Formats: sequence, C-alpha cells, structure tokens
Amino acid sequence: MDSLLPLFLSLFLCAAVGADLPAKAYWRTILPHTPMPSVIEQLLQPESYVEEKAATDVNVGKGGVNVNTGKGTSVNVGHGGVGVNVKPKGKPVIVNVKPKGSPFSYLYAAADTQLLDDPSAALFFLREDLRPGKEMTVGFTTTPGLAASFLPRSTADAIPFSSHGLPLARTRLGVAPGTEKAEAMQRTVEECEEPAAEGEKKLCVTSVEGMVDFATGSLGTRKVVAMATEGGDGVLRTYSVLAARKVASAGGKGVVSCHAEEYAYAVFLCHGTRTAEVYEVEMAAVDGSAKKVNAVAVCHVNTGAWNPKYLAFKVLGVKPGTVPVCHFLPRDHVVWAARG
Repeated sequence: MDSLLPLFLSLFLCAAVGADLPAKAYWRTILPHTPMPSVIEQLLQPESYVEEKAATDVNVGKGGVNVNTGKGTSVNVGHGGVGVNVKPKGKPVIVNVKPKGSPFSYLYAAADTQLLDDPSAALFFLREDLRPGKEMTVGFTTTPGLAASFLPRSTADAIPFSSHGLPLARTRLGVAPGTEKAEAMQRTVEECEEPAAEGEKKLCVTSVEGMVDFATGSLGTRKVVAMATEGGDGVLRTYSVLAARKVASAGGKGVVSCHAEEYAYAVFLCHGTRTAEVYEVEMAAVDGSAKKVNAVAVCHVNTGAWNPKYLAFKVLGVKPGTVPVCHFLPRDHVVWAARG
C-alpha cells in the first residue's frame, strides 16, 4: 500500500502557496517575541518531503528489505535491524546505533553495550565540566529516522496516536506491519505511553501547535525562549568549552524539553520539570577543523527517582540523587524556558 503522507503533504503545500503556514501563524500569534528555532522551521516545510523522496532508503529488519533510490548518506544500526539512509546535499556519513529506549527516558535501564555503541552516551557530563577550557568529546547528531515534516495539526489530530489505535494509524499512513517504520512507530508510542518521571509532566506532541500549547501551559507563561543546538555535523569531535551561560535555574517556572522521536511524521516527546537548569554553551573543535557549536545543555539537579541503571549513571559513574546530571541536546531537540 502506498503511503498517504505524500497526499497529505501535497495538499498542505497547495494550501500554503501564497499564504502563511497555519503553524507559523499560530506561533506568531501565541509567541510574538519568541523566534522559532530553525529545526522547527525546517520541519514545517512541506517541500522538504519531496526532497527526501529523492533519497535512498534501505531498511533491513524483521519485515524484510525496503529500497528507495537517491543521494547523500547516513547509516543506522540497532534494534529492529539495519537502516541506511542516503540523503541529498552530500552530508557526511553518520553511523547511529538505535537501542531500545530513548536516552532521554529516565525510567528505562540501559544495556551494558550502550556504553560502547550508543552515541548518546557522549552527550552526558557533570555540571562541574561547564567551565572554559574543559574539553569534551561529543557528536552533535540528529535523530535517526526523524520524519521530514510535521503534518498540519488537523490532519495529525485525526490519526490515532496510541497503542490501541496503532493498527488504524498504520493503515491510514500506508505503513505495512513488520517493517522497520512500523517497529519504530510502535517503539515511539510505547515510550510516549510510559508514565512521567516523578515531579514531571509529559506529553508526546504531533504538531507545532501542540508543542507550543504544552510548553506555555507547563511554564505558565507565553514569555518564553525556545532553544536548539546550532552547529555540529554529527561527527564525534573533541570540543573545548569557550563559555557557558545559564538561561534558566531550577525552581521557578521550570523547563520543558522536547525530544525528536522516530515516527511516520514529526513527533516530539516533551516533558516539563522544575528541577533542571538550562545553559547555552559555546564550544570550538580542537582538531583544527574550525568547527564551532552553540550547544544547549540541560542539567538535572534531582535524579533520585530515576532508574539506577539509566545510561547517564553508567557513563558518569554516579548514583541517583547524588550530583546534578547534565546532557547536551542533539541538534533536532528543543528546550523551552521562561524568559528572564
């Protein structure tokens, strides 16, 4: 069965020609003084789906092999099989291992192998490392398998997003059971249905409007900043910290983090907490490549309710509730905080 996504997005593109995109208009209405992060803007471009269709996708999983032809390259290896995605614009080859469970779901237990093969492990660090001259080896990647676009809110709201409704969602989206995409959809829905960590609010949003509503509702204000990591190319490099600026402190109105998830269209897992700090971190590569990154980092000051086998504790060699645990955000994740 052919996917219905091209039809949805073609209609979306036709409606958008000569007019403002509804999601952008909503953003400007609710958040007139908050610039939209480039990652969100890119996910609002209907034409980006057409570009991605020219890419080569090879998925080897329990459902068999699926191939589409195109240009550029990235490789995903992990739970459910091996995925090779060759994208336009000649981007560098990136290899991502996809273990079961998001590295930003604090309730799941990490496998011992993740210390060796999960690139997310390099994102974690201690708050004391946020000082000029500190060197860290990080790969600022994007989410493997992230869909090319958000659907219009009305379209996304009409498609079931639950374990119970997943068979109907697959049918409407033209996703065959047992394929890599179907398995990714199931993993994401299951993760979205897990309970929130103690003291947190949690929601998986399927539209920009939904993200705006959750973020402003959780923070209790429309005077917010929305931030994403800028720069980086997915290559694991050693960076030196040039400067770190605190954007939000623990307590107060809190922080909302929205993490990109694998699905048939753009979905973000958002969670709000009052026990986290947000930093802007300026970094420069020390390998002579002249690469610079303006990274967003979140430091969690209360981790007592997290799974003792959570990946960050294994990486940092610390126990729950003992020290603040920090992580950089991949380039396609977004953090929200009240404007100071």
